[in-house]
Amino acid sequence: MPPWHASEATHGVFHNERTLSTKEIATITEWVNQRAPRGNPKDAPAPVEFPSGWYMGEPDLVLDFGEPFFVPDDIQDLYHNVTVDIPESMLSKDEWVQAIEFQPGSEVVHHIIAYATDPDVAYSSADVEGDVEADEEFQRGRTMLGGLAPGTDFDPFPEGYGLLLKKGAEMTFAMHYHKEAGPGTGQWDNSVMAVKFADKPVENELLITTIAHGAFEIPPFQEHWVVSGAKTFDEDSTLISLMPHTHLRGVESTYTAFYPDGTSEELLHTPNYDFNWQTVYSFNEPKKIPAGTRIEFELIYDNSKENGERAGFDPSRAVHFGGPTTDEMDLGWHTYSIDNKGVSGADD
Repeated sequence: MPPWHASEATHGVFHNERTLSTKEIATITEWVNQRAPRGNPKDAPAPVEFPSGWYMGEPDLVLDFGEPFFVPDDIQDLYHNVTVDIPESMLSKDEWVQAIEFQPGSEVVHHIIAYATDPDVAYSSADVEGDVEADEEFQRGRTMLGGLAPGTDFDPFPEGYGLLLKKGAEMTFAMHYHKEAGPGTGQWDNSVMAVKFADKPVENELLITTIAHGAFEIPPFQEHWVVSGAKTFDEDSTLISLMPHTHLRGVESTYTAFYPDGTSEELLHTPNYDFNWQTVYSFNEPKKIPAGTRIEFELIYDNSKENGERAGFDPSRAVHFGGPTTDEMDLGWHTYSIDNKGVSGADD
């Protein structure tokens, strides 16, 4: 079964928890001890029927690149943005996004992040000279809608919560491609994203953002290197989910809330973080965060020779924040809403 990397301290806190109960483990152990006898076939459950198409059911909006993109033979890591218009026939009014889902178009897709521009704030990405990612004016006018990475599951937002997608917005596929470089390894890609709009009133507008330090350096051969960042919430807020993100050297992560009354709480601890299973930890009950709360995000990296041999990176060099898989990141993603703010509202 897929692994679950959160510590036992948060058992039962997240609705997408993948664990076995003590009773279930005892049942399996006893079965193994009995040399795994076959049960009565008549008592077997019906075969699992895996859904075809989209997990969300019928999407309200489906977008692809428009034309395929070729990832060249000599590429190992490539970040590439594809921005597409949303025709008025597909988005005739402002809508609340309830869920977003992706289908990679090739085996070389490592992850996808979807961004939507705010037509009232941002100008078209075609008007940006140079690097779109570095253009601050463009950044202020875009909204992250979600993503796909190894180990992530389809997970719609709770009822009453949504991300606002405005009529006239552009949608950006922020693609990360990763593969072995060499002759004949190039592939064409035309990934697809699907969006489901809320069919019930949305009372809480969501934001997806991150806690990050960014300006770190992990020295060569360091087997225990700590990087941390923090964020203070100026308004009463509600956390929906958490998602720690590092690359190959990341081995542990912790989110800790320090409340204005002097108390603290460990929100999430992943003592065995795995780059190949990037889980979004979604709260069973949205977590209230009072104004003045400081959330600290701490990561531990292992740049040792032993870990380099296991994970396939060079531990002899100093490592900084960077996009390639063999560099590192320190992103404490979190999805939240600001309480009592009201919603700007999609068109009726």
